[in-house]
Amino acid sequence: MLSPSCMSKVFLVVFALVVGCGKAAPSVPVVPSVSGKVVLASGKPLPVGKIVLEPTSELRQTVRNAKRVSADVRKDGTFTIEAGGETSPILAGEYKVFVVVGHDPRLKAIKRQVPEKYQSISEDDSDLYVDLAEQSQDVVVKLKSS
Repeated sequence: MLSPSCMSKVFLVVFALVVGCGKAAPSVPVVPSVSGKVVLASGKPLPVGKIVLEPTSELRQTVRNAKRVSADVRKDGTFTIEAGGETSPILAGEYKVFVVVGHDPRLKAIKRQVPEKYQSISEDDSDLYVDLAEQSQDVVVKLKSS
């Protein structure tokens, strides 16, 4: 039989081995910001709306806390998404792109130019992607016609 002090040492060694053998969280780089322009299928800039970048399922599998990021689109179609520090980093990885115009009746003509597949974040139908590991500045998001 082992003495109490010897048992505590054995426990500590076993505990250290178990904790030390855990799978390490993968390290995914972050980007400080994302900037670019949203362009309609006609080639004109989208003058209003919100761009939403939704992490792909692959990115979510790699990093459990991968979060959606978004920003308002300015009149010239440009946008800038700033990271929120350590609590809300922008991960360098692949994101699905959505563009939401809103429900204001005055925006009806613009909304018709943005296919529904880009406006329904919950439907996950968008076929537009950006890879922030490759480029996070001067990103051009060109919407396809429906």
